[in-house]
Amino acid sequence: MLTANLKKLAASLLLTYFRLLAKLQLKKNPQARIIGVTGSTGKSTTHQAIYAVLKNHFKVKLSQKANSQSGIPLDILDLHPVNYTLLEWLTLVLLAPLHLLTHWQKFDIYLVEMGIDGPNEPNNMHYLLKIIQPHIGVFTNVTSSHAEYWDKLIKKQANNRVEKVKRLIAQEKGLILTQLPIEGFAIYNAADPLISQLENKIKAHKFRVSSQTQNSDDLIVRMITTPKQKSGVRFKYHQETVDLNFIQQPYIPKGLAVNFGLAVAVGLVLQLSLKQAALDLEKNWQPLAGRGRILKGIKDSLIIDASYNAQPDSVLMNLKILQQLPNRGRKLVILGDMRELGQSSQYWHEKVAQFAAKIADEMILVGPAMKQFFMPAAAATGFDPNRLHHFDNTYQAALFTKKEMRPHDAALVQASQNTLLFEIIVAQLLDKTLDQQDWLCRQHSSYWQKQRQRIINDG
Repeated sequence: MLTANLKKLAASLLLTYFRLLAKLQLKKNPQARIIGVTGSTGKSTTHQAIYAVLKNHFKVKLSQKANSQSGIPLDILDLHPVNYTLLEWLTLVLLAPLHLLTHWQKFDIYLVEMGIDGPNEPNNMHYLLKIIQPHIGVFTNVTSSHAEYWDKLIKKQANNRVEKVKRLIAQEKGLILTQLPIEGFAIYNAADPLISQLENKIKAHKFRVSSQTQNSDDLIVRMITTPKQKSGVRFKYHQETVDLNFIQQPYIPKGLAVNFGLAVAVGLVLQLSLKQAALDLEKNWQPLAGRGRILKGIKDSLIIDASYNAQPDSVLMNLKILQQLPNRGRKLVILGDMRELGQSSQYWHEKVAQFAAKIADEMILVGPAMKQFFMPAAAATGFDPNRLHHFDNTYQAALFTKKEMRPHDAALVQASQNTLLFEIIVAQLLDKTLDQQDWLCRQHSSYWQKQRQRIINDG
């Protein structure tokens, strides 16, 4: 117990140390505006989309793989840990004041993700707002992501448990909007009812983004099919309409429309025209590795690479994309456990299984929750048990899938990161003309390389 308390104290002191130095670093750019992005899903996509809109018009400091209580202050100080060893942390402690003295980067905007894991400090939004105070807050959506950390706040036998947990998540994440200064701008997904319920608490200027609205001041954004039969996005603001065609991918997930709308809304708030903001988005945006990229696979297959992470809403969205792909072969659903769902885990694994069973020709599954909850739910729909394959190890699943892949198949590959690391599977399925270092997630860190090698060795 004493050791645990000492570790907790040391961690608290370390966070305070970096937080105070980061606040001093930000004072070097007193006129710079801070744009904070939060939400249960789509934070990174929205973060990158905003950067695509702004990069040609402002000097933007973009947070680099940093969205937490430690990552944000280190990013402000231009310190980026790689392996998270004790030696590296000690080195960061020594480098932080040196960077404060020597790094004088000038920027107009600091664009930062703000992710939270739970309701208590330092893992909550309240703590992140002690580090930075955004002038513009962007809120994407509310799902059951990280639900397990909120379980203790809900009675064990409570009805509508999933919705009650989501409501608590919305309130905590919503501080990014409700704590904005009166001269700030709150930009949010008005189609999410839990975010809309926060509107009366927002003191800042409100900017709503929605796919369906009766409010003439909203930015309306919808998916469209362009003349070339590609997925596009239509933006409408007041009397102006702009259509975009993203040529980087043959299909843009419907859920990304609002993320793009939030990015364009940031441009409008910063005095860009609708046309300029939209065109810069089209020109500069690239899908992130492991977040739903559609890649060329072996045997002329298509791979929806969502290997970076998984939670129910994103998996359901990607299953719909798989359903829509016009491949000539089978639909393969390759899924691993969705983690950090707490007491909602069974509910969500069963719900996803029921939907996946309508789409899949074959399912390859990894993890205990998939075995305990997903497989029985899929079988209960009448899905052929002989086409349900479960593995305890990701590398075993990868080798099996590679062997079983047929010409023109399409596969969704997605799991929570933790100990699953489904980029191992994508690597086996990826067309050999594509460089894994360029296309797959978590490739440029020795820490993740070691974690992958451990899974491969165990397989």
